[in-house]
Amino acid sequence: MEALTQVAAARQPVKDAVYQYWLDKRKQLGKPLLRRLQAHTNSSDTNPHSCFRSGPVLLKPFHALLALFLFQVRLNFAEAISCTLGFLLCHYRSTPLIYCT
Repeated sequence: MEALTQVAAARQPVKDAVYQYWLDKRKQLGKPLLRRLQAHTNSSDTNPHSCFRSGPVLLKPFHALLALFLFQVRLNFAEAISCTLGFLLCHYRSTPLIYCT
């Protein structure tokens, strides 16, 4: 039980020291202790050290190839549909219609 009280008693000074360290560091930078209380940065700010926006997303070569492949598939489907419609239209035009009364 004594070991437990010694460990618990040692935690508080460590917590206080860590809290004071971060409080002093944020005070030197002129920023609040909690980042969520910090004002938003300007949207035109490009400094990576003061804003946490990600940069432009660059397509990897695999993604570019996949996009090209999907584009070709879409073109092939469109061509297949137009060929099928043309065939059906030709077929219906050449077949005489029989009307029964």
